[in-house]
Amino acid sequence: MKLTKFAHACVRLEKDGKVLLVDPGSFSEDAAFEKADAILVSQVVTQREAHVLNTKEMSAAFREAYSEQARPLLVAGGPRFTEQMAGELGVDRVFSRGTTPGEVASYLVDALVTRRRKAA
Repeated sequence: MKLTKFAHACVRLEKDGKVLLVDPGSFSEDAAFEKADAILVSQVVTQREAHVLNTKEMSAAFREAYSEQARPLLVAGGPRFTEQMAGELGVDRVFSRGTTPGEVASYLVDALVTRRRKAA
């Protein structure tokens, strides 16, 4: 597995041709996003609904930059989100308070395998 640290809290994990990007932000270099299969974003900032605004802006930027087939899986999480907010936020899935890392990992594997099967 290859781990690459980018600006702020952004980490890119690569293994067997798959790329997971964790916590990219406005300071992250463009190279961090190249060929990402999935992007996980945690949002804890809650003043004036900043977590909602930030996530909506991120998902809009990805819809603009990528075709539907090429767009990375977008996953957001944080204590102020509810799982029902995914549609409103424009992301594939939202995880909220009490979610375990295993649940997130299981979702990612299942979603990426399902996506690959649909593309084949």
